[in-house]
Amino acid sequence: MPFDWIDYLDLAESLALPTGQAPFCEEARNRTAISRAYYAAFNVIIPTFHFHDKQSQHSQLIKTLIDHRNIQLSPLGHILKRMYEKRIQADYRKDFPFNISDVNTVISQSRHVIKKWNEIIKKAPFKE
Repeated sequence: MPFDWIDYLDLAESLALPTGQAPFCEEARNRTAISRAYYAAFNVIIPTFHFHDKQSQHSQLIKTLIDHRNIQLSPLGHILKRMYEKRIQADYRKDFPFNISDVNTVISQSRHVIKKWNEIIKKAPFKE
């Protein structure tokens, strides 16, 4: 059975639980939760598009959504961009501390993007 990217979002939510319920360093949990929440949304959307340059799929997807003729996609692109920036900080910048508020914001954004994306593609066949 193929992997369900929503499981990344569920993992992010479980990592956001109080410290006593997940036996890892709080900073590591927060950073991992942010990263997984971003990747849940990214991986739900990306299969619809066919980008030739695999190295820059993140920026290509964000730009495509923001600039898309379907005006419902632009707000999703802007949210995904903010999530991507947080994910980069979480994965690569040790000088950015993250707290539970940051984690909950990105998780909420991911849920919103996935929900709206699914509503949009359910209404009409998607055209790049």
